[in-house]
Amino acid sequence: MRVAMDNPSGCCAPLPPSPVNRQHGRFLCAVAVFLFLCLALVRAGSGHALATRVYLAPDSTILEPGRTLTVEIRIEGVSSLYGVDLSLGFNPETLAVLDGDGNSPDAPQILPGGFLNLTQAFTATNQVDNAAGTVRFLQALLYPAPPASGSGVLARVTFRALSPGNSLLLLDAALANNVAEPIPAAISGGQILVLSAEPTATRTPTRTPTPSVTRTLAPTATPTFTPTSTATTGPSRTPTASPTWLPGGLRLYLPLVSRQFALPTPTPTISPSATPTPTLGPTHTATYTPTLGPTRTATPGATATSFHLQLVANPGFESDTDWLRLGGAPPVYSTTYARSGSRSMHLGIDAAYVGRVWSSVQQTIQLPADLSAAELRLYFFPTGWPFDDDELYLYVRRASDSVVLTSQRWMEWQQAWHLHTVNLTPYAGERIVLQIGLYNDGQGVTTVYLDDVELWVTGPE
Repeated sequence: MRVAMDNPSGCCAPLPPSPVNRQHGRFLCAVAVFLFLCLALVRAGSGHALATRVYLAPDSTILEPGRTLTVEIRIEGVSSLYGVDLSLGFNPETLAVLDGDGNSPDAPQILPGGFLNLTQAFTATNQVDNAAGTVRFLQALLYPAPPASGSGVLARVTFRALSPGNSLLLLDAALANNVAEPIPAAISGGQILVLSAEPTATRTPTRTPTPSVTRTLAPTATPTFTPTSTATTGPSRTPTASPTWLPGGLRLYLPLVSRQFALPTPTPTISPSATPTPTLGPTHTATYTPTLGPTRTATPGATATSFHLQLVANPGFESDTDWLRLGGAPPVYSTTYARSGSRSMHLGIDAAYVGRVWSSVQQTIQLPADLSAAELRLYFFPTGWPFDDDELYLYVRRASDSVVLTSQRWMEWQQAWHLHTVNLTPYAGERIVLQIGLYNDGQGVTTVYLDDVELWVTGPE
């Protein structure tokens, strides 16, 4: 069979135009596009403006374990698209991909989106590896199908939430036109946060123990504890201080305040009446003043209560608590380097790794609504190859809907402790998810040691 290599259409046109040769020509064209797409991920773009965009919809959401969600891989503003090579990474401990049509649960595949005409397209690869957390989808049109332009859906991926945790959806895409040239595109991934449903009954403040207080009342003139006139000025704390930590309160502040902030003297909850009448004994309604967390309300005679708090739990990684460790190379606690104490958190890889990999830690924090300043401070010690594209990244998300409030990417290569700060003052009152991680591009070896991650907030002066 003779094949015309100078066909002005840019694709392989079979000669002569017999039905057999036409089928061979279509096959050769598909093979050419397929081979190009296999190499497209390692080829540099041509430098054109990135008018084309490939993205996920929705790009972030929250699920409960057992729930499912279909995410569309969309393309926008493309011209003369003839083939796509899509890769999607996810956290296999948190998510699993379901078979798109439900016919092959043991060998799941995703669904083509239809932007490339399904009656004229050839799907070369459609693979899901739930153990590794990867999806690969490669599709090309067959000559003489016309190229696709505009916007639409390339593929649909259905996830099932497995267990609580965070999963970044790491999307990569290579695009080709009808003459096997790369189409530059801006690519953006997403995130799925899996949270356990917390029964509200365990979080509502129940006061079942408090009625027992009334049992101490007796028809005698000498009650078990006698309110005296010195109770309003003396430094002694009555037993009513402990019930201020109600179930469902901001328990996050408890270990932090005990280290950094002296609680104001509790306002006496006993009536200041000097008459020791037994009927005014330990009234439980006065004992339970519904305050959240450490009381920062003004005490009698004071104007306003200022505070200076550190909100990150286990900031030096000295214990194996409070931090969620995520990624294909999950972080580990380390004693190799430590800025303070004896341990730090090891991010990244120590040996050559085939392919890209992420490694991050995460913690949820409540910011006070009345703060006047909030600054995140962290120290990192890098070791690695300075010619890599490896980099540190930081995301601050709103816990309620996973919306990214702020994000940063940066890197330093000098092997020393570096300080990095982020201003979080604009997010007063937000419950945030703080994520700090390291991206390895698969070309070398980079490790970063993280230590002394602190979030300092200051209240009204």
